[in-house]
Amino acid sequence: MSATRSQTMPASSRRMGAAALGLALVVAAAPFLRSASAAQPTGDAVAAAETAAVTGANGTDPAIWVNSTDPTKSLIIGADDVRLVTYDMTGAVKAQAALPAGTTAGDYTGVDTRSVMINGNATPVIAAVGNGKLHFYVVDPATDVLTDVTATAGGIDMTQYWHSGKASDVCLYDSPVSNTTYAFLMAKSGEMEQLQLVPDANGKIGINPPLRGGKSAASAWDLTTTAGSQPGGCVVDEATRTLYVSEASVGIWKIGAEPGDPTTATAFDGLASAGGHLLANTKGLAVVKTSDT
Repeated sequence: MSATRSQTMPASSRRMGAAALGLALVVAAAPFLRSASAAQPTGDAVAAAETAAVTGANGTDPAIWVNSTDPTKSLIIGADDVRLVTYDMTGAVKAQAALPAGTTAGDYTGVDTRSVMINGNATPVIAAVGNGKLHFYVVDPATDVLTDVTATAGGIDMTQYWHSGKASDVCLYDSPVSNTTYAFLMAKSGEMEQLQLVPDANGKIGINPPLRGGKSAASAWDLTTTAGSQPGGCVVDEATRTLYVSEASVGIWKIGAEPGDPTTATAFDGLASAGGHLLANTKGLAVVKTSDT
């Protein structure tokens, strides 16, 4: 492993939770939701609603695009292993002509969304990854229709930058320092890379070579600390410029999200068996704002 780690556990209250695989719906104004500032549960999370079943799919990662004009018209985007699937806020499948039907397992295993500046306009962008390829889509807020804007047809092949394994998870970061959007990509091997999104004049989105990690580094940026362990998921908190990564058999790590930050990871929470608050097989993560202060 190339990154060192501190085992110090913060005493402050944790606002991150490990999410079970599946599509948990968390968007303001959806009919089945509670206020984000409401008292947080201390026991097991129970789904208040579910998305429709999709034949032949295996839900691996969800993301939610929030329609700022009308939150009830927001979309849930599910990486369902062989394809991307979009759902409306009732959980019903919403057909998307631009999304491939999908036949190959592992083609779409990670997904995230942010607003990206394209030709001077803040544009809703979906990033999806699987089998080592990275894809980008934009959302038309008026119609909820997705359009493929990946600079390379068929997806950007990330194996050119990878030491081992294939990119299978993604989380995006809008830097409040540089107003630049970055992608963090992870592989089940434990390797992570940070890349900058690069929109062009035609509205397509490409990437620059990795700013952290990648083959240009002498060794891989490896997030795992235990033999046979795998990263489970990642999320970035823009307010604190912090990347959180779950390691399935260990817990949650935190790392500075800016490209110039060290790759050193600090323990954020661990398994209950080791004095933390989590059960084994920690996977998906989400950040929830609990107050306006």
